[in-house]
Amino acid sequence: MGLAGLVLIEDEESGRLLLPKQWGIDDVPVIVQDKKFTAAGEIDYQLDVMSAAVGWFGDTLLTNGALYPEHAAPRGWLRLRLLNGCNARSLNFATSDKRPLYVVASDGGLLAEPVKVDELPVLMGERFEVLVDTSDGKPFDLVTLPVSQMGMAIAPFDKPQPVLRVQPLVIPASGKLLDTLAALPALPSLTGLTQRQLQLSMDPMLDRMACRR
Repeated sequence: MGLAGLVLIEDEESGRLLLPKQWGIDDVPVIVQDKKFTAAGEIDYQLDVMSAAVGWFGDTLLTNGALYPEHAAPRGWLRLRLLNGCNARSLNFATSDKRPLYVVASDGGLLAEPVKVDELPVLMGERFEVLVDTSDGKPFDLVTLPVSQMGMAIAPFDKPQPVLRVQPLVIPASGKLLDTLAALPALPSLTGLTQRQLQLSMDPMLDRMACRR
């Protein structure tokens, strides 16, 4: 598969925040990819007509290059740096026991304040940073939920797929979830601007064929 990883860009503002920042302990990269393997264990990138039309999908989900890894985390706030590294597959992150995710950053950097979500859709190449509370000490899975679009719900992805097992330890975590993260400028007013509607689509026949694969 070759070497792959995250490029992290920090500044003084982000460095001052009391977010979890013990790398590999309470601040963990989660790079998710779907792959297809040959009988010899090699990655199979053979393309057919449908793959060329709607994108290449694998049938095996890997996290940081491993199959369903486990992370032992301190009890408290755990920071997950999520990256959808799939070629064409959209992901929809959630937790197996319905505990919420708190989004603190995206591709554009820190948000103004945390956003609490139960599900987090992430497109190919997109990244988010979330915090999840592990203070109850109970193990859980980070999962991706089925996405009903262009054949993405073909088995085994017609059911929630485990991404990462989180096993809290007894030792406490040190990071915090803050009420305010970054000072962002207000969005400019849209009053008086010309509005245009654009609709992007593909050949409906290709979409139906992909769903039947």
